[in-house]
Amino acid sequence: MSVTKMKKHEAARGKYYLGSVFKVIMKVAWPVMLLAAFSALYTLTDSIMSSNLVEYDNGLTPSYMIGFVTPVLNVMFALISMFFVGGGIIYTKSLSKNDYDSVNKAIGQQMLMTVFYCGIAVAIMMPASEAYLDMILRMRPDEMTVEMANDARWYMIIVAIAVTFLGLNEAYIRALRSEGKGPITIVVKTFAVSLNLALNWVFMGVMDLGYKGAGLATLTSTAFVFVITFILIKIMYKKEYISLNLKLAHFKPDRLMMKLIAIFGVTAVVRRLVSSYMAIMFSTLVTTLNGEGWREILTVGSQSIEFVSVFALGLGQAIGMLVAYWHSVNKMKNIKEAIYYGMSLTFIIQIVFSALLMGTSKQIFELFNISHLLSADHYKAYYIIVSGMFLSSLILLMPYVYASLKQIKRGFLHVGLVFVVYNIVMLSMYFGVYVPTGNNIFVFMSFPIAFAFCFLVTVPTMLKEINELKNNKITGENPDFDKEVEML
Repeated sequence: MSVTKMKKHEAARGKYYLGSVFKVIMKVAWPVMLLAAFSALYTLTDSIMSSNLVEYDNGLTPSYMIGFVTPVLNVMFALISMFFVGGGIIYTKSLSKNDYDSVNKAIGQQMLMTVFYCGIAVAIMMPASEAYLDMILRMRPDEMTVEMANDARWYMIIVAIAVTFLGLNEAYIRALRSEGKGPITIVVKTFAVSLNLALNWVFMGVMDLGYKGAGLATLTSTAFVFVITFILIKIMYKKEYISLNLKLAHFKPDRLMMKLIAIFGVTAVVRRLVSSYMAIMFSTLVTTLNGEGWREILTVGSQSIEFVSVFALGLGQAIGMLVAYWHSVNKMKNIKEAIYYGMSLTFIIQIVFSALLMGTSKQIFELFNISHLLSADHYKAYYIIVSGMFLSSLILLMPYVYASLKQIKRGFLHVGLVFVVYNIVMLSMYFGVYVPTGNNIFVFMSFPIAFAFCFLVTVPTMLKEINELKNNKITGENPDFDKEVEML
């Protein structure tokens, strides 16, 4: 890229981050939120298709197993998030300084770490998934069958391989987003989702491969989309739309860049791990309930709130990216306003969509093909799950900000506080209320009550952090980062 064209490209990118804070947030956030919505819509549709295309001899569908399988895969994806969150932050910070060598190294090293980690994860998943599902089989012998467990195991292994390509695709998506090319990522994601759903029908409906066919569809589509995105990135660089131009040298192991990626990304990992732990813990408690339909309600409830939560989480990702950019150019006032807007918009989004989910519950259950299993208590349980979720994304907004500010200790304290309070409330409700009464509804009630307590103890902390930003107690520029980048 010539010097003149480079200057023009830098000026156009700079305008992307200029303007009133609210307008910039909306400009950056809408592609991120829409992209997150496509991901959640795919997950929801994938579950619906699995439930309608696959049925086992005992009359159950994959919706019974999704609640067991998804939390485990979420843990794996939580760990990989360190690479694309950390790499994305460094990419954005490097762009703000027009440091194109660091821009490309951030993506190259991020991809290298992703492939290495996923190779280890798949090797562990093969024996671990068998042991895990054998345990579930022993716990629920009256419902879970050997065929179902085998299907679920292969699904977990295949999707674990697919996570490699998901991580690589995410690296490209975040790079495009930082360059101000967010709308292009929507086109890529739409194609990926459409291909995946079409392959679902082929593998599960036409070829009758069972639940593992959904895993094969995910693997095939993510690998194909990675190749297409790679070609698209190359074309965009030649057309001088972006700064990313990966070469073999950028994939050579660089300990310093890997360290920076880990430092910036570790808060996101802890946040995702705690979220996954919460889901696994709640899922385990529901497993102890007697009667039909409770596992299915958990699965549908989890899928529904995931669809809602992604809007808020997408907003959090957009704000995290803006904080990273503004932090590097020392615009602390913008950061403070962005956090206020983020909290307000997150709350509104969660309230509105939670109400919509409750109002369309009957139609949702029919789509998942579980209406015949449900009673009035099951409907109540679903409403309780959904009502508890609108606080969770608000509570977990700040880790995105901490990661971009490189405030690791503050991020750990915030997430750790949520972890402790959640455990205390959930276990107290379970052993103090449910065990002596045997009322299944109390197990579901523990979910919103736990988040309500987490909200009450973390809001003062969030307000304190915003005040420190206002008073410049959290400094704008990070000299350590500058020194480390110069060493690259």
